[in-house]
Amino acid sequence: MDTKEQEHQQDLEKIKLFRYMDDDFMTVCLEDNYEGVELILQIVLQRSDIKVISIRTQEVMKNLKGRSAILDV
Repeated sequence: MDTKEQEHQQDLEKIKLFRYMDDDFMTVCLEDNYEGVELILQIVLQRSDIKVISIRTQEVMKNLKGRSAILDV
């Protein structure tokens, strides 16, 4: 196996360890992935009538009182 193939295999092994809970991975996987976001929301909210019309990942919501938040999606 040449070096490029070895690097590719190492990358695949790293990817196998990712979960949607990992911010960077989730951001890449769900950005512009309407079906994926709809499925996750339907499961979490236990509703099948959800239709996603826009997606924003890692949305920052500032609060002047010091309790800001970052919404995953």
